[in-house]
Amino acid sequence: GQIKYIGELSHEQALEKISTVDFVLNIGNSNPNTVPSKIFEYINLRKPIIATLPISNEPCIPYLKKYSTAFLFDENPQNFNTEVARLKDFILSKPKVADIDYSKIYYLNTPQAFVDLIKQL
Repeated sequence: GQIKYIGELSHEQALEKISTVDFVLNIGNSNPNTVPSKIFEYINLRKPIIATLPISNEPCIPYLKKYSTAFLFDENPQNFNTEVARLKDFILSKPKVADIDYSKIYYLNTPQAFVDLIKQL
């Protein structure tokens, strides 16, 4: 009863809604070469992230391991019960995001890094 479908939103509306939630969800993908930009928005909003991992080399893993409050859910069926228990513990622990400057950790993934590169050229 805690998950509500709210339909389509503009980007601004989505960010406003995300700012009010306890956790955000990143549904992993099977393409090892694509990292969704939304994880950087989630990080910028300082929300705990629950990420599903359909493949062992899911491209978000290196980024989320640098984030203080990410739960990586292995979708491998052999690990399912263990992962569900771990996820429950993560949620019930009410994790808090560390108050650090993530823009330095993820600098290469910021618009500023792109601007700085253009200026260098």
